[in-house]
Amino acid sequence: MTKNSKSTRSSPQRKKADQTAKAVKNVAKTIREKATSTEEAFKSFRDSGAVMELADSVKAAATAAKDTAHDVRDTTRQLLDSNVAAETASVAEEALSSAEETKATAKRSATQATKRAPKTTRKVKKTTKGVKKPTKPTPTTKRAPKTTRKVKKTTKGVKKPTKPTARRARKKSSKGKNHQ
Repeated sequence: MTKNSKSTRSSPQRKKADQTAKAVKNVAKTIREKATSTEEAFKSFRDSGAVMELADSVKAAATAAKDTAHDVRDTTRQLLDSNVAAETASVAEEALSSAEETKATAKRSATQATKRAPKTTRKVKKTTKGVKKPTKPTPTTKRAPKTTRKVKKTTKGVKKPTKPTARRARKKSSKGKNHQ
């Protein structure tokens, strides 16, 4: 090989090496520019006070959450210490006891009515047909079993009194006219 043939062969390789070196220089320049702009951006960000303001805001939110949790805890303790729940259960138990007595009295009255007035007996039987047995206990039963059972026994199936219909009212009024 001659000297000229070596230089022609190395010429394309030399061009590739020069291009690679130029590309590396461009990358280095770009990295330097980006690093400088990033540094300037961070300095501006820090100097603006945004970082400290964000930190203060997070601290204030955390403090508010802590204070709220303490308030809820204190209120719950006050409620527990005041025995309001226990007193409420006791009052409900007394009310249920009264309702049971009323039910027993109503049954005795119905028995007496059977002996004295057959029509009244039929009417009483119709109205008490809707009274049902108590249902399964609820989660409240675990806390106050006596109260829950009494409530269920005395109130289950109790129907509200119905208003007389127009037809019944007319029948009653016509009966009243016939007797006069």
